[in-house]
Amino acid sequence: MLSSLPFCLSSIYRLPVISWLGLFSLLVVGCASVTDSEFASAGASADQLKVVVTNTVLADLTRQVAGNLAEVVSIIPAASDAHAFQPTPSDNRSIAEADVIISNGMGFDDFLNPILENSRRDKAVNIVVTHGLVLGGTAGDVPIHEVGDPHLEVGDPHLWLNPVFAEGYVVGIRDGLIKADPERSGIYSSNARAYIEQLRALDREIDAALRQVPSLRRNLVSYHDAFGHFGDRYGWKTTSLVPHHAGDTTPEDFVRVVTKIVDDGIPTVFIEPQLESKVMQAAAREAGATSATIRTLVDESAPSYIAMMRNNTQSLVDNLR
Repeated sequence: MLSSLPFCLSSIYRLPVISWLGLFSLLVVGCASVTDSEFASAGASADQLKVVVTNTVLADLTRQVAGNLAEVVSIIPAASDAHAFQPTPSDNRSIAEADVIISNGMGFDDFLNPILENSRRDKAVNIVVTHGLVLGGTAGDVPIHEVGDPHLEVGDPHLWLNPVFAEGYVVGIRDGLIKADPERSGIYSSNARAYIEQLRALDREIDAALRQVPSLRRNLVSYHDAFGHFGDRYGWKTTSLVPHHAGDTTPEDFVRVVTKIVDDGIPTVFIEPQLESKVMQAAAREAGATSATIRTLVDESAPSYIAMMRNNTQSLVDNLR
């Protein structure tokens, strides 16, 4: 009988009677922690909006607009591959409690759509931050057709890596928060205006810094195809090994990237820390190049969107100048 039980239960079964009471308490606490939402863990207050976002960049942008008026939970944690992420029961609970749900769209977080649809409350405000951008709206107050970004047409979902589009994200987030909490609309609007000014200053800062790189070296070779919008904004070429995660890598991809590195004399390729890097590192070695870090998502080493973009820019300048 014992051998047919799961390991943890069979071990419990053999414990002396004196141990049962304490162990029962541990099990209760453990089960509760599995089903608790992230809002419960964070101690969200009653007057805060509960906001669920799908990635850490959206979490930071939302916190910039909401300030302390919202508790923000990211479904995809830092240092996780968004293309291979699997949600947990705790994520389901967070979504079920959320007043506002913010996702990127354009296929980036479509795998979460079933859980978002099945778990969210009817009255929850749902924001897809790329919708206004890809449907011909504005990035902040800049008409999309004036941005001149061909990667919009091919469906690259990483729009936030262009600060002009990040400004559009902020506008969408602001509008969604106001819809959920109209009484504090003035605060959300004021915070958004102030942050948009920071994004515009960031855009100018990145443009000036990247001009230090010789034009023939302005080619960002990355592990996966995420930097097209960044390249379009600042006049850089972009090349990638694979469109998504390591499962998509083929021998042809490897040869293509190695040939590109050699032919263009590219000294450094760039790898995102949350993604499989061995294949890209092997390509760099084969081509006689080095590798360096670049990020698409906010993490502990780059704890805000602006810090991430500055770090990326400095990494490009340091390694390609």
